[in-house]
Amino acid sequence: MNIPFFTSILIRLVLALLGIAFYTLIERKFLGYFHLRKGPNKVGIMGLPQPFADAIKLFVKEQAKPTPSNQTPFLFAPTIGLILALIIWVIYPHSHQSFFLQFSVLYFLCVSRINVYTTFLAGWRSNSKYALLGALRGVAQTISYEVSISLILLRALIILTTIDFTKISQIS
Repeated sequence: MNIPFFTSILIRLVLALLGIAFYTLIERKFLGYFHLRKGPNKVGIMGLPQPFADAIKLFVKEQAKPTPSNQTPFLFAPTIGLILALIIWVIYPHSHQSFFLQFSVLYFLCVSRINVYTTFLAGWRSNSKYALLGALRGVAQTISYEVSISLILLRALIILTTIDFTKISQIS
């Protein structure tokens, strides 16, 4: 069965979002037990509809927008950040992969580096000097983490002699 390219990507993104939602539910349940309080068990049976209730609340809730900000770029920056984070899931290697990207590690590095600009854009477009300073601090922190993770990844790539995540997952 040959699934079209964009349909395959859309299915992966929806499954990734559902997976993240239920991992968050599990985390909240464990944190509730660790702190000796009830976790998210109120919605439905064992709290299973809780991620869907959270998603509905997220989309229905009123958005806070700073009045002096440039509205379009201010709202555009988090959207681009989410899109970039979801695009990285496309190269995740698994047994039923619909397409292969030969230089998937380089793709991962490039897309994850672009995400720094969304942090800066959100702080800059809020037209607040404190938000801009916070965004600059976030960018500096992200870049310092990226340098260290790139060096760690480079060491692994030298040992494995490949830059394809699919081949890396088959070796290990």
